[in-house]
Amino acid sequence: MQRHAAQFMLVILVLGMLLLLESRQNFGSSIDDRYVHWLSANAAQPARIAPLVLVEINDNSLGEKHAWPWTPLDYALFFQALLPLKPGVIAVEPLLDWENPVPPGQSQYEIILHNHLLSAPKVLLGAQLGFPEDPDMRTPMLPVPSIRNVRGNKNEIPEFTDVAGQPKESLRLAATIGFTNLPAPGTDLRKIPLLFRYRGEVVPSFVLQAMMLWLKLPPDQISVVAGSRISLGNKTVIPIDQTGAMWVNFQSSYTRFACDELLLAVSLRNAKQSSDVPVDAVKDTVTLLARTDSASRVFNLPGGRRGSAGELMAAAIATIQNRAFIRRIPFDFDLLVLTTIVGLGWLLACRSKGASAVICIALLAAYFFVSMMVFQSTRIWLPVFMPGSLLLFALFYRLCGHSTEKL
Repeated sequence: MQRHAAQFMLVILVLGMLLLLESRQNFGSSIDDRYVHWLSANAAQPARIAPLVLVEINDNSLGEKHAWPWTPLDYALFFQALLPLKPGVIAVEPLLDWENPVPPGQSQYEIILHNHLLSAPKVLLGAQLGFPEDPDMRTPMLPVPSIRNVRGNKNEIPEFTDVAGQPKESLRLAATIGFTNLPAPGTDLRKIPLLFRYRGEVVPSFVLQAMMLWLKLPPDQISVVAGSRISLGNKTVIPIDQTGAMWVNFQSSYTRFACDELLLAVSLRNAKQSSDVPVDAVKDTVTLLARTDSASRVFNLPGGRRGSAGELMAAAIATIQNRAFIRRIPFDFDLLVLTTIVGLGWLLACRSKGASAVICIALLAAYFFVSMMVFQSTRIWLPVFMPGSLLLFALFYRLCGHSTEKL
């Protein structure tokens, strides 16, 4: 009996160590990622509404007069309506880069748009990192915002060698740029990158740059510990993984309405008439203009719905503003769970198959229940791949092994 119990415990220990290693690889981590994905979609919604307004370019905003892609006139109308509302930061996710020369009849509106950018307190414009079409061609290094205070291993932060898309020069010189790179369409999005590398330099993403502008923090007040955290001065600390990405809490609340609703509401406001659109909520917020039309919803978001890049960025900014971060419990917890299950092996070896089955199933249910309660109250997630796999193995081993009486 004792010999069998010791062998059982040894098998559990070895398998547990292998599962711990696998939990850091693609398969194991994907199981944990999907579980956190499910938790974030089903957890209770925080009561606080983040100081963020998403102005949607939705299907209703894209009529015949405002078909996509938008012209300088469309963006000029947006800024004209928004500026009197005094937002803290105006962030524009779509790339402001149209044909050169400007489409016929649009030159004057590009000048007006440029003047609006100069009038705005803080403007963030989307840009894209990439690679040159000819890998052997060395393109000039462009000036981009960079973060100098970086510690740890940066090798897993995505690196690019070219700025593949950016606003027209006259516009970007009147604003700050932020990089909107995301995975390929069709991807299940649970995290968003906050850091990239551009020719070795660590640069902030669109989301991180928006927070830096909103908190009035220059790059030299940002510090990064790769694979651990980003410190925004003494304001807040953002947990990140080794790639510089952050879990997005999709339950973070924020204000949203369509761009055409904004234009109408401001027109009514100027005429001293009331409107159902809460345009007064714009003041001092990060106001994000982003596409949410059906053609832009190319990503899989929690809850089985499709979403756009703009919706992901809005949820990410709201996550940081509300400090509603999703964190993993420290690795020491994994070792504690492994030790506990190894000790459980002795108990299972001394019990009948029926009793062992009841113990394993009860522990599995209790673990999942506790993990959901912990996430609900603290947004800290507990790993499920290693504990669940190990308990299922222990159950299978006991049910398929010899009975206790024959040991």
